[in-house]
Amino acid sequence: MGSDHYFSSQPSAPEVRRPLHVTLDGRERTLVTSGGIFSPDAIDKGTVILLDEVPAPPPPATCSMLAAAGDRSP
Repeated sequence: MGSDHYFSSQPSAPEVRRPLHVTLDGRERTLVTSGGIFSPDAIDKGTVILLDEVPAPPPPATCSMLAAAGDRSP
């Protein structure tokens, strides 16, 4: 791999992206990875620990939720 990283301004090899199948929060996910990054073959142990500790993000707002939030009738 040499000393190139994903942030190299002129990498010596072309970027090759590939799928990475992982389980996050009990659900199968497909991410995209590439050579030259810190952990191209798996989610590194530190990131797994971090993801286990942070709260899940709130669900995305839907049109009905936004409409209810905008309803100011008594």
